[in-house]
Amino acid sequence: NHFFTMWIDHGEQPEQEKYEYVLLPNKTVEVTKKYAQNPDIVVLSNTEEVQGVQDTSLNVTGINFWTDTKQKVGKVTCYNKAAVMLQEKEKTIDISVSDPTMENRDTIELEIDQGAYKVLSKDDRITVQQLEPTIKLSVNVKDLILHSPLNLLKDIH
Repeated sequence: NHFFTMWIDHGEQPEQEKYEYVLLPNKTVEVTKKYAQNPDIVVLSNTEEVQGVQDTSLNVTGINFWTDTKQKVGKVTCYNKAAVMLQEKEKTIDISVSDPTMENRDTIELEIDQGAYKVLSKDDRITVQQLEPTIKLSVNVKDLILHSPLNLLKDIH
């Protein structure tokens, strides 16, 4: 096994300092340089309250919400602490929700700025409140250890 430590020296009391990085395991220097010129990862948010990234090549968004307050990142509005994964494909939307703190004893409420035609499959813990004009759902995370998946059909075309 090989391990390394890396850091950026921000000085003693930096203000408004930040950085972003992507791990590219087993990539050559040349591949890494090429990726750095045209990365397919976009940082949507990086605050104490919420971190979110989008992989534009896979059309996958991952967001961690760390407070029980209304926060919006990209298309996703969340009202509770949650880990949310969203993948949009040509005709479907896959959503996965969990509680990264494992402290929520109730539900996670989400709204996604996208409509859907119908539910193709869902975990029993998910209640879909509406599909149009936005997707609203509630996820019962009481004693949930893993995640709750949801698969939606975007439209009938």
